Parts: sequence; C-alpha cells; structure tokens
Amino acid sequence: EILIYCYIEDEAACDFWRRDFLAENVIDPVPWNAFESRLRRKLDDYKIDLTSAKSLLLTVQKDAMSETEVVTMERFDKIVKWFGPFFDKEKGPAIIKEISELSSQPWFHGDITREQAVGRLIGQPEGTFMIRLSSTDPKSTPFTLSLNNQHSRIERLEEDKGGEIVTIGFKIQNKENIYQTLADLATNCADYKLWTACPKLNYQPNYK
Repeated sequence: EILIYCYIEDEAACDFWRRDFLAENVIDPVPWNAFESRLRRKLDDYKIDLTSAKSLLLTVQKDAMSETEVVTMERFDKIVKWFGPFFDKEKGPAIIKEISELSSQPWFHGDITREQAVGRLIGQPEGTFMIRLSSTDPKSTPFTLSLNNQHSRIERLEEDKGGEIVTIGFKIQNKENIYQTLADLATNCADYKLWTACPKLNYQPNYK
C-alpha cells in the first residue's frame, strides 16, 4: 500500500487504485482489461469511448513470446496530473471527452519527447507547430508548444470557485496572452505565428 502513495500523488487517485486493485493483490502493473472494467464500473458508464484515453494510459510489456497491455501506477499518475480525475463519476466523462477531442486535433501529438518533436518538425515550413504533453511539471505546465526549434511550456490557469478548483484558461510561459482553451491557443495565438499543424505519425504504444 505504501508503494501506491509513492507513485500516485493525488489522494482520490490513490484511493481508486487501492480500493480496486490492492484488494485483489494486483498492484502494479494492472492488465488493461481489468483496469478498463474497473474504470467503466466507477464511471457507471459501460458505453463511454475510451479509445483516446487508452492510447495515453497504455504501456505494452514485451517479452520474447508475447506482448501484454497494462496500466502502470506511474502512467496513471501522469494522466491524472495532465487532465484531472478521469476516474471520478461526476467529472470523469467530461475529462475523457476532452481527451478524445484533444487527440482528434491535427496539432496535438500526445506524449512524445522533445527529440521526437524536433524530428517531426525537421524540414517543415516556417510556422509549422505542434502541442504535446509535457512530463517536466505535468500538473502546472501539462503541455508544450513546439515549433521551429523552439519549445515553450503551456501553463494551466486555475481558480478556486466555491471550493472547487477549475481551469479558467491557458497561457504560454513568460507570455501575457491568455487563451480559453488549447484549441483557442492553436488557432488564435498572438504570441507566435502558428500557421500549419505538424503532420502526425502513426500511433506507437509505450513499450516497457
């Protein structure tokens, strides 16, 4: 149980993992099928589309004989920091919808490294850009804007409204302009010339 609190920072997220997996002596990693079943039960929604969330959550354990789809505590913790409590019955469906809509955007490249971003931008015309997930400080600056050998973190702006912390916008670090959504930033950016979304590559799972 102590291991859970070492890997997962959010208290509610810890509780979800502890209640659903520790009792069955499955701590880390958890097979995707088991995780999906618990998540749908928690959300009380067995028809919700988890395709985009799965692509971010999934780690593929590979050995000489087979590949196994799993969710690790470390990965689960990151998704919670990037997007919020997607496992929560009240907030979860909206967060999963947000992940799905974001993943469909041509400029969103998901969880890739700076080196991978540079590789995709090489040879692209001026004004080509992408927005990707950032692992440096996933809670405060969950995204990074990458373009033409420049990488700028995107801050999530939050406000306490009646005891509930809500996102009120986004801004590029060290810039003044505030955007209501990431889509607003990508299409109406006043800080940089964002003209063309960088082409995506085919989805590659996280291997371990």
